[in-house]
Amino acid sequence: MIHDLVRRTFEAAGATATIGPHDLRHTSATHVAGAISEADMMALYGWRDADMARRYTAQARERLALEAHERASPLANLLRADNTKGRRPIS
Repeated sequence: MIHDLVRRTFEAAGATATIGPHDLRHTSATHVAGAISEADMMALYGWRDADMARRYTAQARERLALEAHERASPLANLLRADNTKGRRPIS
């Protein structure tokens, strides 16, 4: 029932990809991971144990660490500055 509702809604919007309720929950969990507690994630998504919440928060920590590294890395800053001038980055 919910799967059909999601499918019809996306078809009506012109989406060509096959999207189901799990995809929406995964996208939402990925978005909020790290912003809310594992207990809140468990309550929001109906998980009975913390394993799933831990997976998403671990992925969020990795993503945030990578983003912080990209902002602080002298090489990344150099390459980013080089790309904004229309030149190819140094190989």
